[in-house]
Amino acid sequence: MKKGKNIEETGLHYLYCFILVFITIIGSNGLFAQSESTDLARYTPHWILNGFADAGATHEDWIFQVRRNGQDFNQWQKSNYDYQLSEPYIKALAQSGITVFHVGCYKGFGFMAEKEYMDRVAQAVEIAHKYGMKVDTYIQWNTMAYETFFTEVPKAKTDLWYQIDENGKPLMLTYSYQQAFRYRPCFNNVYK
Repeated sequence: MKKGKNIEETGLHYLYCFILVFITIIGSNGLFAQSESTDLARYTPHWILNGFADAGATHEDWIFQVRRNGQDFNQWQKSNYDYQLSEPYIKALAQSGITVFHVGCYKGFGFMAEKEYMDRVAQAVEIAHKYGMKVDTYIQWNTMAYETFFTEVPKAKTDLWYQIDENGKPLMLTYSYQQAFRYRPCFNNVYK
């Protein structure tokens, strides 16, 4: 009986300590409060104070468009696609009030497979900066297009850099339908 009472007393002791610490923190809140205005404008970067407009090229690079074989995207549209990374296009966006140029950068096919596109994106970024625009890029970190990625990094296949199900089959990325050319990476295995 006495042992149980000690446990109760110990539990109450911890509860009282917790309440005391809680009251101390709440009560001293005024001591740590900001003395200046908490106006969000103070913490907002100058370039975004009056809002921003984000527009630009598609965030899907050409290798993905071709591999996905979307019905709305075909080889005859390549010149229009390329135009979205050109100076006249980016300049027209800037002149129309766009302040942030949106563009893709990496889609999971491997750096060598996407190098040409990434180099073109770097040039487009320089053009956007020339016209005073910020740039945001789309980077797909949650996909591995194994057909090109495994060629570039064979270890990714042998060391299972991709997720598998209970039957040892790769988990594939799904967006409204299963995209069998896109494995889901397993971040636990990448750094073995």
